[in-house]
Amino acid sequence: MVLMLYGPSGVGKTETAKFIGQLLGGKICRFQLSMYQTGDFYEYLYGSEHNKGSFAKELLERESNVILLDEFDKAHPGIWSAFYQFFDEGVYKDKNYSVDMKNAIVICTSNELSPDAIRERIGDPLFFRINDYVKFEKLSKEAKLQICKMIFEKEYHNLDKQERELISYDDFLDKYICAADELENYRQMQNIIRNDMAETLVEKIFLK
Repeated sequence: MVLMLYGPSGVGKTETAKFIGQLLGGKICRFQLSMYQTGDFYEYLYGSEHNKGSFAKELLERESNVILLDEFDKAHPGIWSAFYQFFDEGVYKDKNYSVDMKNAIVICTSNELSPDAIRERIGDPLFFRINDYVKFEKLSKEAKLQICKMIFEKEYHNLDKQERELISYDDFLDKYICAADELENYRQMQNIIRNDMAETLVEKIFLK
């Protein structure tokens, strides 16, 4: 099964892949395809010496059958043919290894806003090897409120007991809920909440 999650940046595509991995009992095996731009990555995908790291070797050593190919459409077009057999038959081969991936769920992501735009970027051979395209919309006000609350609660409970005593749970949560509609995406919310909490702790611990 090969899925393409597409839509604006920061609306939950990668988090959805992580959640699917958790549901299936493990972490995701993640590859950042936007980095695959040089000759070194060509060797990484197609294989080189046995003692060198490779895409196939990492697949063999994976701890999860949920494979995330993040920003798939931003990879160099010269390497896309490496995925033809993988997507078609569930087998990934390089010059050294053959990896059975028939039980894997492969999740690709793209920041494009339509399947047609993705098709233009990756071409028909790959486009028609992807089983389904799932659209992610811009976050609604209600979704932003829920995400802000989720991020804050996660960050708050990651603090130790002394740090939590310095953070007013209700005041901070109300503050982020009021500001949520002005924020654009998950990453922006996460950065603001983390930075705000860190600045508050520094001020109360070191500058009091």
